[in-house]
Amino acid sequence: MATRASSPPRPRNSTGSSSQRTKPRSAGSNKTSSSRAVQTRSGSSRPSPKKGSRRKPAAKPHRSVLTRIGRGFRAFWVGLAHGVGGAARRIGTGARDIDPALRRDGLGLFLLGCAIVVGAEFWWGLPGDLGHYIRVGVSSVIGTLSYVAPVLLALMAWRTLRHPHAKSAPARIAA
Repeated sequence: MATRASSPPRPRNSTGSSSQRTKPRSAGSNKTSSSRAVQTRSGSSRPSPKKGSRRKPAAKPHRSVLTRIGRGFRAFWVGLAHGVGGAARRIGTGARDIDPALRRDGLGLFLLGCAIVVGAEFWWGLPGDLGHYIRVGVSSVIGTLSYVAPVLLALMAWRTLRHPHAKSAPARIAA
């Protein structure tokens, strides 16, 4: 293991002359004190960073597999939501000029997906435990109107995709 060499001691001069005062340097250094270079472990020199500035990391941090899968799923969801929202806004003439900052395409796609899943359970019957849990959950909340729930969810999705500004005020008040 290599250790750093200590710097030579400063000369103690009682005259106070500034010309004889020098800053200590490491034993192996042949650079002058005005040089702005930093020696790396490999022996090469590189410019030192300016005072007060931070260096950027050399490599990107390692991302886990779950982070990559999550980002991929998010990109897929946002792309699909923009496609569905754009298709819904192209129908008719009233919703084509909506500001992109006001669009709620992700929420509209979620409501449309819920309408499809709930409709598949109540109208055709999903096999297995998942279908049973969906039936029990929706029937517990809505009751006998559960067979109309897919239509209501689809209408809410349509309204969210076509007229998102109508929902934005109550959403901000609730938050």
